[in-house]
Amino acid sequence: RFLLYTIDQVTGMPIEPLQSLGNVDLTDESTPAADILGVLVKFGSTTVADYTISAVMTTTSLSLTASGSLFGQTNRVDFTLANTLTQTSANIDYHVQATNGYAVDVKITGTDTSFTVDFTVSGGGNSLQMVGSVTISGTSGTVNIQIKYNGTVVATISGDANNPTITGAGGRQLTQQDIANLTTIFERAAEVIETLGEVFGPGYLLF
Repeated sequence: RFLLYTIDQVTGMPIEPLQSLGNVDLTDESTPAADILGVLVKFGSTTVADYTISAVMTTTSLSLTASGSLFGQTNRVDFTLANTLTQTSANIDYHVQATNGYAVDVKITGTDTSFTVDFTVSGGGNSLQMVGSVTISGTSGTVNIQIKYNGTVVATISGDANNPTITGAGGRQLTQQDIANLTTIFERAAEVIETLGEVFGPGYLLF
């Protein structure tokens, strides 16, 4: 069990005298087939996270999977996050579903020279998808990505990855505001992937 304390937002250190915030319980739930770590996080008596992290290692690959739930004041978020590494590739397959009907799906497959991405946010009967590929050669690359709204292409990003050409549906020239909105989509996608990856933190410490 790890005890959690309130920290000073400026120094990043626990406030003194210590102010108890909650605790993290880590339990060994391993089987002969996989190393499994149970993670339970509580703030006071309220559960905010309850999930497992499993690791399966072979001579050629490592698979890490996290599955469980995060709890807010009004909603619950269920997730299954899978990372697979081999000697030649890396794969991410994340599915996140909230009880309010919204969902996030992320699929990334990459090698040393290319990767494909499929990032979708859906809810309220609508979906926004970023799907495509990037080819890498040294310090340069070529990108070919489509932005889709409810399955219809609304923008295309193509060409030199360092200076791509961005066009709207039917070749329409995008405004600066349109480009800013697309940039925000990429930033939010990266933030979601980074935040979800933090769920694996306890596993990195112990596996």
